Amino acid sequence: MAWAGLVRVKLLQLLKIKNFDGRRLDGEGPCDWGAFFLVIRTERKGRPMATELRCVLAVLCSWGLVACGAGPDAVEPSPTRLASETAAIATVGEGFAYVDPNQPEVNPNYLYNSTGGAITYETLAGFTGRYKVRMAGLGRAAGDVQVVAYGPTPERCRVNNWTPEGTTLAIYVWCHAPNGDPAASAFIVSFLDMTGMFQTYPLGAYLWSGAATATTIPGAISVPTNYQWNSTGVANSVTQTATGRYTVTLPGMNFSNASVHVTAYGGATAQHCKVLSWGAGAVATVYVGCYDTAGNPVDSMFTFSFEREALFPNHVGGHAWINGPSSAPAAYQKLANEVICIAPGTASVSHPEDNYVVSFSKSGAFNHSMSMVTGYGATSNYCKVVRWIAGPGPTETWVEVRCFDKDGVMSPSSFTVTYTSAYGVGPC
Repeated sequence: MAWAGLVRVKLLQLLKIKNFDGRRLDGEGPCDWGAFFLVIRTERKGRPMATELRCVLAVLCSWGLVACGAGPDAVEPSPTRLASETAAIATVGEGFAYVDPNQPEVNPNYLYNSTGGAITYETLAGFTGRYKVRMAGLGRAAGDVQVVAYGPTPERCRVNNWTPEGTTLAIYVWCHAPNGDPAASAFIVSFLDMTGMFQTYPLGAYLWSGAATATTIPGAISVPTNYQWNSTGVANSVTQTATGRYTVTLPGMNFSNASVHVTAYGGATAQHCKVLSWGAGAVATVYVGCYDTAGNPVDSMFTFSFEREALFPNHVGGHAWINGPSSAPAAYQKLANEVICIAPGTASVSHPEDNYVVSFSKSGAFNHSMSMVTGYGATSNYCKVVRWIAGPGPTETWVEVRCFDKDGVMSPSSFTVTYTSAYGVGPC
Protein backbone atom coordinates (compact mmCIF):
# COMPACT_ATOMS: atom_id res chain seq x y z
CA MET A 1 0.00 0.00 0.00
CA ALA A 2 1.35 3.43 -0.91
CA TRP A 3 2.25 5.64 2.04
CA ALA A 4 -0.47 8.16 1.15
CA GLY A 5 -3.09 5.42 1.18
CA LEU A 6 -1.84 4.07 4.49
CA VAL A 7 -1.88 7.51 6.10
CA ARG A 8 -5.35 8.12 4.69
CA VAL A 9 -6.73 4.94 6.25
CA LYS A 10 -5.06 5.57 9.59
CA LEU A 11 -6.25 9.17 9.65
CA LEU A 12 -9.85 8.14 9.08
CA GLN A 13 -9.56 5.44 11.73
CA LEU A 14 -8.32 8.00 14.23
CA LEU A 15 -10.98 10.56 13.38
CA LYS A 16 -13.72 7.90 13.17
CA ILE A 17 -15.49 10.02 10.62
CA LYS A 18 -18.84 8.64 9.50
CA ASN A 19 -21.52 9.66 7.10
CA PHE A 20 -24.98 10.33 8.54
CA ASP A 21 -26.20 6.81 7.67
CA GLY A 22 -23.39 5.31 9.76
CA ARG A 23 -21.02 4.33 6.93
CA ARG A 24 -17.34 5.04 7.60
CA LEU A 25 -15.89 7.32 4.93
CA ASP A 26 -13.27 5.34 3.07
CA GLY A 27 -11.20 8.17 1.63
CA GLU A 28 -11.93 7.21 -1.97
CA GLY A 29 -13.22 9.55 -4.65
CA PRO A 30 -12.19 12.66 -6.57
CA CYS A 31 -10.52 15.53 -4.79
CA ASP A 32 -12.37 18.74 -5.56
CA TRP A 33 -11.16 21.69 -3.48
CA GLY A 34 -14.36 23.63 -3.90
CA ALA A 35 -16.64 20.75 -2.93
CA PHE A 36 -14.97 19.52 0.24
CA PHE A 37 -16.87 19.24 3.46
CA LEU A 38 -17.63 16.48 5.94
CA VAL A 39 -20.70 15.72 8.00
CA ILE A 40 -20.23 14.03 11.34
CA ARG A 41 -23.21 12.50 13.03
CA THR A 42 -23.17 13.01 16.75
CA GLU A 43 -25.71 12.33 19.48
CA ARG A 44 -26.99 14.92 21.92
CA LYS A 45 -29.70 13.85 24.33
CA GLY A 46 -30.58 11.00 21.98
CA ARG A 47 -31.12 13.23 18.97
CA PRO A 48 -28.87 13.23 15.91
CA MET A 49 -27.24 16.54 15.12
CA ALA A 50 -25.44 17.28 11.86
CA THR A 51 -22.25 19.31 12.19
CA GLU A 52 -20.48 20.53 9.07
CA LEU A 53 -16.76 21.08 8.88
CA ARG A 54 -16.04 23.21 5.85
CA CYS A 55 -12.60 24.01 4.43
CA VAL A 56 -10.67 23.01 7.52
CA LEU A 57 -9.07 19.99 5.87
CA ALA A 58 -8.41 21.45 2.45
CA VAL A 59 -4.69 20.72 2.75
CA LEU A 60 -5.39 17.07 3.56
CA CYS A 61 -7.67 16.94 0.54
CA SER A 62 -4.92 18.28 -1.69
CA TRP A 63 -2.62 15.52 -0.44
CA GLY A 64 -5.21 12.89 -1.28
CA LEU A 65 -5.62 11.83 2.35
CA VAL A 66 -9.40 12.32 2.49
CA ALA A 67 -12.15 12.28 -0.10
CA CYS A 68 -13.98 15.34 -1.34
CA GLY A 69 -17.41 15.28 -2.92
CA ALA A 70 -17.93 16.25 -6.54
CA GLY A 71 -20.37 18.92 -7.65
CA PRO A 72 -24.07 18.05 -7.90
CA ASP A 73 -24.30 18.39 -11.66
CA ALA A 74 -22.36 19.57 -14.67
CA VAL A 75 -24.23 22.79 -15.38
CA GLU A 76 -23.73 24.48 -12.02
CA PRO A 77 -20.59 25.37 -10.07
CA SER A 78 -19.39 22.91 -7.47
CA PRO A 79 -19.99 23.95 -3.82
CA THR A 80 -17.33 26.52 -2.94
CA ARG A 81 -15.98 26.86 0.56
CA LEU A 82 -13.68 29.87 0.65
CA ALA A 83 -11.24 30.23 3.51
CA SER A 84 -12.89 33.51 4.45
CA GLU A 85 -16.09 31.66 5.25
CA THR A 86 -14.61 29.60 8.05
CA ALA A 87 -14.58 32.53 10.45
CA ALA A 88 -18.25 33.22 9.76
CA ILE A 89 -19.46 29.63 9.98
CA ALA A 90 -19.99 29.86 13.74
CA THR A 91 -22.60 32.57 13.21
CA VAL A 92 -24.92 30.34 11.20
CA GLY A 93 -28.05 29.37 13.13
CA GLU A 94 -30.66 26.83 12.04
CA GLY A 95 -33.70 25.42 13.75
CA PHE A 96 -37.11 23.96 13.02
CA ALA A 97 -39.92 22.27 14.91
CA TYR A 98 -43.32 20.69 14.39
CA VAL A 99 -45.54 21.92 17.23
CA ASP A 100 -48.79 20.18 18.22
CA PRO A 101 -50.68 22.07 20.94
CA ASN A 102 -52.36 18.82 21.96
CA GLN A 103 -49.00 17.48 23.07
CA PRO A 104 -47.07 18.80 26.10
CA GLU A 105 -43.70 18.82 24.33
CA VAL A 106 -42.24 19.15 20.86
CA ASN A 107 -41.81 15.71 19.31
CA PRO A 108 -38.03 15.04 19.29
CA ASN A 109 -38.37 13.26 15.93
CA TYR A 110 -39.49 16.47 14.24
CA LEU A 111 -37.15 19.14 15.49
CA TYR A 112 -33.64 20.35 14.79
CA ASN A 113 -31.39 22.91 16.46
CA SER A 114 -27.94 23.50 14.99
CA THR A 115 -26.60 24.37 18.44
CA GLY A 116 -27.89 21.14 19.96
CA GLY A 117 -30.07 23.15 22.34
CA ALA A 118 -33.58 22.26 23.38
CA ILE A 119 -36.72 23.42 21.54
CA THR A 120 -39.82 23.95 23.67
CA TYR A 121 -43.15 25.69 23.31
CA GLU A 122 -46.05 27.00 25.34
CA THR A 123 -49.56 28.21 24.64
CA LEU A 124 -49.78 31.78 25.92
CA ALA A 125 -51.95 31.86 29.03
CA GLY A 126 -55.43 33.23 28.44
CA PHE A 127 -55.17 33.10 24.65
CA THR A 128 -56.36 30.66 22.01
CA GLY A 129 -54.08 29.96 19.07
CA ARG A 130 -51.14 31.99 20.36
CA TYR A 131 -47.86 30.18 20.92
CA LYS A 132 -44.32 30.87 22.00
CA VAL A 133 -41.55 28.63 20.67
CA ARG A 134 -38.13 28.72 22.34
CA MET A 135 -34.95 27.60 20.56
CA ALA A 136 -32.07 27.44 23.03
CA GLY A 137 -28.71 28.72 21.79
CA LEU A 138 -30.20 30.61 18.85
CA GLY A 139 -30.96 33.90 20.60
CA ARG A 140 -30.18 36.66 18.13
CA ALA A 141 -31.89 39.71 16.65
CA ALA A 142 -31.46 38.51 13.10
CA GLY A 143 -32.45 35.86 10.60
CA ASP A 144 -35.61 34.61 8.93
CA VAL A 145 -38.66 32.78 10.30
CA GLN A 146 -41.16 30.83 8.21
CA VAL A 147 -44.39 29.30 9.53
CA VAL A 148 -47.13 27.12 8.05
CA ALA A 149 -50.19 25.57 9.68
CA TYR A 150 -50.36 21.78 9.91
CA GLY A 151 -53.34 19.43 9.62
CA PRO A 152 -56.44 18.79 7.46
CA THR A 153 -58.63 21.68 8.68
CA PRO A 154 -58.46 25.25 7.27
CA GLU A 155 -56.65 27.16 10.05
CA ARG A 156 -53.77 29.46 9.08
CA CYS A 157 -50.73 30.60 11.07
CA ARG A 158 -48.36 33.55 10.82
CA VAL A 159 -45.32 35.01 12.58
CA ASN A 160 -46.18 37.67 15.12
CA ASN A 161 -42.53 38.39 15.97
CA TRP A 162 -39.26 36.82 17.11
CA THR A 163 -36.73 38.13 19.60
CA PRO A 164 -33.72 36.96 21.61
CA GLU A 165 -34.15 36.20 25.30
CA GLY A 166 -30.54 35.93 26.35
CA THR A 167 -29.11 33.01 24.37
CA THR A 168 -32.57 31.65 23.55
CA LEU A 169 -34.66 32.65 20.55
CA ALA A 170 -38.36 33.28 21.25
CA ILE A 171 -40.70 32.97 18.26
CA TYR A 172 -44.34 34.02 18.62
CA VAL A 173 -46.84 32.32 16.31
CA TRP A 174 -50.49 33.36 15.91
CA CYS A 175 -53.04 30.92 14.40
CA HIS A 176 -56.61 31.63 13.40
CA ALA A 177 -59.66 30.38 11.53
CA PRO A 178 -60.43 31.60 7.98
CA ASN A 179 -62.75 34.29 9.40
CA GLY A 180 -59.92 35.67 11.53
CA ASP A 181 -60.99 34.29 14.91
CA PRO A 182 -58.13 32.89 17.00
CA ALA A 183 -57.96 29.11 16.64
CA ALA A 184 -55.80 26.34 18.03
CA SER A 185 -53.63 24.72 15.37
CA ALA A 186 -50.55 22.60 14.95
CA PHE A 187 -47.83 24.27 12.90
CA ILE A 188 -44.30 24.02 11.54
CA VAL A 189 -41.80 26.80 12.27
CA SER A 190 -38.29 27.31 10.92
CA PHE A 191 -35.47 29.74 11.72
CA LEU A 192 -32.38 30.48 9.63
CA ASP A 193 -29.61 32.99 10.33
CA MET A 194 -26.82 33.18 7.74
CA THR A 195 -25.25 36.40 9.00
CA GLY A 196 -21.77 36.83 7.53
CA MET A 197 -22.04 33.81 5.22
CA PHE A 198 -21.23 34.64 1.59
CA GLN A 199 -20.87 31.88 -0.95
CA THR A 200 -21.16 31.10 -4.65
CA TYR A 201 -23.01 27.81 -4.13
CA PRO A 202 -25.70 27.25 -3.18
CA LEU A 203 -27.03 30.73 -3.76
CA GLY A 204 -29.84 31.96 -1.53
CA ALA A 205 -31.49 34.92 0.15
CA TYR A 206 -34.04 35.90 2.77
CA LEU A 207 -35.54 39.06 4.24
CA TRP A 208 -38.11 40.59 6.56
CA SER A 209 -39.98 43.39 4.81
CA GLY A 210 -39.77 45.67 7.86
CA ALA A 211 -42.92 47.70 7.06
CA ALA A 212 -46.38 47.01 5.69
CA THR A 213 -46.78 50.21 3.67
CA ALA A 214 -44.35 52.34 1.70
CA THR A 215 -44.26 56.10 2.24
CA THR A 216 -45.46 56.53 -1.34
CA ILE A 217 -46.91 53.92 -3.68
CA PRO A 218 -45.17 52.76 -5.72
CA GLY A 219 -42.22 53.11 -3.43
CA ALA A 220 -39.42 51.32 -1.63
CA ILE A 221 -39.73 49.68 1.78
CA SER A 222 -36.61 49.74 3.92
CA VAL A 223 -35.38 46.22 4.68
CA PRO A 224 -33.51 45.98 8.04
CA THR A 225 -29.91 44.90 7.53
CA ASN A 226 -29.81 42.23 10.23
CA TYR A 227 -33.02 40.65 8.96
CA GLN A 228 -31.88 40.09 5.42
CA TRP A 229 -29.21 37.96 3.75
CA ASN A 230 -27.98 37.46 0.21
CA SER A 231 -25.27 34.87 -0.42
CA THR A 232 -23.55 37.19 -2.92
CA GLY A 233 -23.13 39.86 -0.23
CA VAL A 234 -25.38 42.49 -1.80
CA ALA A 235 -28.60 43.93 -0.41
CA ASN A 236 -32.09 42.72 -1.27
CA SER A 237 -34.93 45.20 -1.79
CA VAL A 238 -38.73 45.42 -1.52
CA THR A 239 -40.97 47.77 -3.49
CA GLN A 240 -44.68 48.20 -2.85
CA THR A 241 -46.59 48.59 -6.12
CA ALA A 242 -50.20 48.65 -4.88
CA THR A 243 -52.28 47.73 -1.85
CA GLY A 244 -51.04 44.33 -0.69
CA ARG A 245 -48.68 43.98 -3.66
CA TYR A 246 -44.90 43.84 -3.33
CA THR A 247 -41.91 43.18 -5.56
CA VAL A 248 -38.89 41.51 -3.97
CA THR A 249 -35.61 41.96 -5.87
CA LEU A 250 -32.67 39.65 -5.19
CA PRO A 251 -29.41 40.73 -6.89
CA GLY A 252 -27.13 37.87 -7.82
CA MET A 253 -29.90 35.26 -7.78
CA ASN A 254 -29.72 34.57 -11.51
CA PHE A 255 -31.96 31.49 -11.45
CA SER A 256 -35.68 30.82 -11.11
CA ASN A 257 -35.51 27.18 -9.97
CA ALA A 258 -35.75 27.91 -6.25
CA SER A 259 -37.56 27.19 -3.02
CA VAL A 260 -39.70 30.31 -2.52
CA HIS A 261 -41.73 30.89 0.66
CA VAL A 262 -43.57 33.81 2.26
CA THR A 263 -45.16 34.19 5.70
CA ALA A 264 -47.31 37.09 6.89
CA TYR A 265 -45.81 38.96 9.85
CA GLY A 266 -47.52 40.85 12.66
CA GLY A 267 -50.66 42.86 12.12
CA ALA A 268 -54.11 42.52 13.64
CA THR A 269 -56.16 41.41 10.62
CA ALA A 270 -55.35 37.66 10.49
CA GLN A 271 -53.90 38.32 7.05
CA HIS A 272 -51.91 35.87 4.97
CA CYS A 273 -49.36 36.29 2.20
CA LYS A 274 -48.40 34.17 -0.80
CA VAL A 275 -46.24 34.09 -3.92
CA LEU A 276 -47.95 35.60 -6.96
CA SER A 277 -45.15 34.71 -9.41
CA TRP A 278 -41.39 34.91 -9.85
CA GLY A 279 -38.70 34.87 -12.50
CA ALA A 280 -35.02 35.56 -12.97
CA GLY A 281 -32.61 37.17 -15.39
CA ALA A 282 -29.49 38.78 -13.98
CA VAL A 283 -31.48 39.08 -10.73
CA ALA A 284 -34.45 37.19 -9.32
CA THR A 285 -37.75 39.06 -8.97
CA VAL A 286 -40.53 37.67 -6.80
CA TYR A 287 -44.03 39.13 -6.61
CA VAL A 288 -45.81 38.81 -3.25
CA GLY A 289 -49.49 39.31 -2.50
CA CYS A 290 -51.15 39.66 0.91
CA TYR A 291 -54.88 39.23 1.68
CA ASP A 292 -57.36 39.86 4.47
CA THR A 293 -59.99 37.37 5.64
CA ALA A 294 -62.42 38.54 2.94
CA GLY A 295 -59.89 37.77 0.21
CA ASN A 296 -59.09 41.42 -0.54
CA PRO A 297 -55.53 42.73 -0.95
CA VAL A 298 -54.21 44.23 2.27
CA ASP A 299 -50.91 45.77 3.30
CA SER A 300 -48.83 43.48 5.47
CA MET A 301 -45.30 42.90 6.60
CA PHE A 302 -43.89 39.51 5.68
CA THR A 303 -40.89 37.22 5.90
CA PHE A 304 -39.44 35.81 2.71
CA SER A 305 -37.10 32.95 1.79
CA PHE A 306 -35.44 32.08 -1.55
CA GLU A 307 -33.15 29.04 -1.48
CA ARG A 308 -31.52 26.91 -4.16
CA GLU A 309 -32.55 23.47 -2.88
CA ALA A 310 -33.93 22.89 0.62
CA LEU A 311 -34.98 25.58 3.09
CA PHE A 312 -31.54 25.47 4.74
CA PRO A 313 -28.44 25.69 2.49
CA ASN A 314 -26.43 22.47 2.10
CA HIS A 315 -29.09 20.32 3.76
CA VAL A 316 -30.65 17.17 2.39
CA GLY A 317 -34.08 17.88 0.89
CA GLY A 318 -35.53 19.71 -2.06
CA HIS A 319 -38.32 21.83 -3.44
CA ALA A 320 -40.96 21.80 -6.15
CA TRP A 321 -43.48 24.14 -7.71
CA ILE A 322 -46.82 22.38 -8.11
CA ASN A 323 -49.10 23.96 -10.70
CA GLY A 324 -51.69 21.23 -11.17
CA PRO A 325 -52.93 17.90 -9.74
CA SER A 326 -50.23 16.02 -11.64
CA SER A 327 -47.80 18.78 -12.64
CA ALA A 328 -44.41 19.29 -10.97
CA PRO A 329 -42.35 20.92 -13.76
CA ALA A 330 -38.76 19.69 -13.91
CA ALA A 331 -37.54 23.26 -14.46
CA TYR A 332 -38.88 24.25 -11.02
CA GLN A 333 -37.72 21.44 -8.79
CA LYS A 334 -34.33 20.57 -7.33
CA LEU A 335 -33.29 17.98 -4.76
CA ALA A 336 -30.13 17.48 -2.73
CA ASN A 337 -29.12 13.95 -1.72
CA GLU A 338 -27.33 12.63 1.34
CA VAL A 339 -24.30 11.93 -0.87
CA ILE A 340 -23.29 14.73 -3.18
CA CYS A 341 -21.96 12.68 -6.10
CA ILE A 342 -25.14 10.62 -6.58
CA ALA A 343 -27.59 11.95 -9.17
CA PRO A 344 -30.36 13.87 -7.37
CA GLY A 345 -33.88 12.55 -7.09
CA THR A 346 -37.03 14.05 -8.55
CA ALA A 347 -40.33 15.44 -7.29
CA SER A 348 -43.71 14.33 -8.57
CA VAL A 349 -47.30 14.98 -7.50
CA SER A 350 -50.63 13.18 -7.52
CA HIS A 351 -54.06 14.28 -6.31
CA PRO A 352 -55.93 11.08 -5.40
CA GLU A 353 -58.57 12.62 -3.11
CA ASP A 354 -58.55 15.78 -1.02
CA ASN A 355 -54.79 16.15 -0.74
CA TYR A 356 -51.97 16.83 -3.14
CA VAL A 357 -49.33 14.16 -2.51
CA VAL A 358 -45.84 15.39 -3.42
CA SER A 359 -43.19 12.68 -3.61
CA PHE A 360 -39.51 13.51 -3.11
CA SER A 361 -37.34 10.60 -4.21
CA LYS A 362 -33.83 10.01 -2.79
CA SER A 363 -34.70 12.36 0.04
CA GLY A 364 -32.82 10.40 2.69
CA ALA A 365 -33.61 10.20 6.39
CA PHE A 366 -37.23 10.92 7.30
CA ASN A 367 -36.96 11.71 11.02
CA HIS A 368 -35.58 15.10 12.01
CA SER A 369 -37.15 16.77 8.99
CA MET A 370 -39.76 19.38 8.15
CA SER A 371 -41.97 20.57 5.30
CA MET A 372 -42.96 24.10 4.30
CA VAL A 373 -45.74 25.13 1.89
CA THR A 374 -46.76 28.51 0.42
CA GLY A 375 -49.73 29.18 -1.86
CA TYR A 376 -49.02 30.42 -5.38
CA GLY A 377 -51.09 32.41 -7.87
CA ALA A 378 -53.35 35.43 -8.23
CA THR A 379 -56.27 34.28 -6.03
CA SER A 380 -56.46 34.54 -2.25
CA ASN A 381 -56.36 30.74 -1.86
CA TYR A 382 -53.85 29.42 0.65
CA CYS A 383 -52.26 26.04 1.37
CA LYS A 384 -50.96 24.09 4.36
CA VAL A 385 -49.16 20.87 5.22
CA VAL A 386 -51.48 18.00 6.10
CA ARG A 387 -48.62 15.64 6.98
CA TRP A 388 -45.36 14.26 5.68
CA ILE A 389 -44.52 10.57 5.83
CA ALA A 390 -41.99 8.05 4.59
CA GLY A 391 -42.96 7.02 1.04
CA PRO A 392 -42.98 3.47 -0.34
CA GLY A 393 -39.47 3.82 -1.74
CA PRO A 394 -36.46 3.20 0.55
CA THR A 395 -35.43 6.88 0.54
CA GLU A 396 -38.69 8.53 -0.52
CA THR A 397 -40.70 11.15 1.38
CA TRP A 398 -44.31 12.11 0.76
CA VAL A 399 -45.58 15.58 1.67
CA GLU A 400 -49.37 15.92 1.67
CA VAL A 401 -50.78 19.39 1.04
CA ARG A 402 -54.33 20.77 1.19
CA CYS A 403 -55.48 24.15 -0.15
CA PHE A 404 -58.46 26.33 0.73
CA ASP A 405 -60.32 29.41 -0.49
CA LYS A 406 -60.95 32.50 1.68
CA ASP A 407 -63.92 30.81 3.37
CA GLY A 408 -61.96 27.72 4.34
CA VAL A 409 -63.48 25.50 1.65
CA MET A 410 -61.06 23.08 0.00
CA SER A 411 -60.10 24.48 -3.38
CA PRO A 412 -57.49 23.68 -6.05
CA SER A 413 -54.39 25.85 -5.95
CA SER A 414 -50.83 25.98 -7.14
CA PHE A 415 -48.16 26.11 -4.42
CA THR A 416 -44.48 25.84 -3.62
CA VAL A 417 -43.37 23.03 -1.31
CA THR A 418 -40.00 22.32 0.31
CA TYR A 419 -38.78 19.31 2.28
CA THR A 420 -35.76 19.86 4.55
CA SER A 421 -33.80 17.36 6.66
CA ALA A 422 -31.62 18.13 9.66
CA TYR A 423 -28.78 16.32 7.93
CA GLY A 424 -26.25 18.05 5.72
CA VAL A 425 -25.25 16.91 2.26
CA GLY A 426 -22.24 14.64 2.63
CA PRO A 427 -19.23 13.63 0.55
CA CYS A 428 -19.00 10.56 -1.63
